[in-house]
Amino acid sequence: MYSLNKVYWEVREGSGTTSIYGWVSVRAGAIVGFKYFDIKEVSEISVKVRGTGKGELQVSTTTSGEEVARIPISPEKDWLMYTAPMKINDGVNALYFYQGDGAIDLYSFTLE
Repeated sequence: MYSLNKVYWEVREGSGTTSIYGWVSVRAGAIVGFKYFDIKEVSEISVKVRGTGKGELQVSTTTSGEEVARIPISPEKDWLMYTAPMKINDGVNALYFYQGDGAIDLYSFTLE
């Protein structure tokens, strides 16, 4: 069975400007992938999420590959930033995020 993830957009207008924000809604058991990043000396990943997800957000370079990070998350209605160590080889890689318990909205991620 496949879970379909949704992409949401929010438009905010004010002070003569318009800003557009987007995020991906990740259901329990679903995998969301982003391609491709030229990884160089990355040792940490941060994610900005909200939702009912709890436990760990798992990150890998393939849909069935070895995890390169596990990010502890907690249920929260507001956007929160979570950070975890990341062990990933330098080079061009895809990143896949898997959430096993609950659902989250993934607003952004940062590699450092």
